[in-house]
Amino acid sequence: MKFLIQVICVVFANVLLLTSQELKPSVTVNMEFLPQDQRVSLQTLQSDLTQYLKNQRYMDSWEGDPIPFDIQIFITGRQGNNYQARLVLNTSRMIDGGSFSPMLRIVDQEWSFPYQLNANITYQPNRYDPFSSIIDFYALMAIGYELDSYGQLDGSKAFAKMSLIANIASSNNALGFPQTSEPGIVNKFNIANELNNIRFEDFRKEIYYYHVDGMDSLQIDRKIALRNIETTISTLAHFKRNKLSGNSALLQLFFDAKAIELVDLFTGYEQKDLFNKLLYLDPSNGTRYREASEKK
Repeated sequence: MKFLIQVICVVFANVLLLTSQELKPSVTVNMEFLPQDQRVSLQTLQSDLTQYLKNQRYMDSWEGDPIPFDIQIFITGRQGNNYQARLVLNTSRMIDGGSFSPMLRIVDQEWSFPYQLNANITYQPNRYDPFSSIIDFYALMAIGYELDSYGQLDGSKAFAKMSLIANIASSNNALGFPQTSEPGIVNKFNIANELNNIRFEDFRKEIYYYHVDGMDSLQIDRKIALRNIETTISTLAHFKRNKLSGNSALLQLFFDAKAIELVDLFTGYEQKDLFNKLLYLDPSNGTRYREASEKK
């Protein structure tokens, strides 16, 4: 009997492991731009979305810690039954030692959706919903990045699901999903295309090296960990120089998330060529890198 109870406990624990929470959501809805009489239908938006993200499972199994998923929705206007909004998303990954490394920092200005009080939000991967499809798109993106950071190209299934949403949204002429778009422009359609393009697999592999050989190793041997991150920066510079003919949405997103972290890590670093590569890869944060290079 004792053995049977132990077996049942192990099985139950494994079931819990396979169905553990993917996201740890924090949702904020800001309606200060709306008149009071236009806010009624949105009163439950924050709680509706929080519950949806807590209950929804996007992958067949999940073995990792929940991903911190901080989403802020700024309602900027209303036309008829549609609300215009700006979405701000921040996600991070736990690194060995207990701290966190930023993964995504996204500001999406292109969002319009209808909403009703106490809405029943559902996952509908095969049809476009102006509200839930955008949330699902970014949830799958966060999951894919997390998986890529622990195993090379492990996020491919999540990114494929994300691409399906992008293709359906594009066929519905949804905001942010143009049917044609100049490569490198940071919009949802280009992000999905690059993440599912074999040409960008070398970039995605560096997400793994950056976190496992770099960030996770800081507590073990900081000097070696910094060299490994420097190697990732060098590899990304080579990737941009030799495999891209223009800008890349993914490169921009990477440095939007990592610029401050990189400055904190490398301020006063002796290998000054590192900062030249960062300036080449991420000119929008050039002032930060120059100041970090000049400090001792």
